[in-house]
Amino acid sequence: MRQEIATFVSEGKTDQEVLDYYKQKYGLRILVEPEGALWWWMHVVPFVVLGIGAVVVVFMLKRWLRPLPAS
Repeated sequence: MRQEIATFVSEGKTDQEVLDYYKQKYGLRILVEPEGALWWWMHVVPFVVLGIGAVVVVFMLKRWLRPLPAS
């Protein structure tokens, strides 16, 4: 693969052309970082879910630890 990339560079191919070649040959799994919507799902959604989970935990703890009304 390194030899192929060296050949592509010597031929004057752009980075995007090299990426497109390898994506066509091996599929998206060749990329270390996904592109487009996959990037969003991998980098943003987990933090949103963690944030929502933290809010739910705080809400439940406040409710459970609230003193009971005197009867």
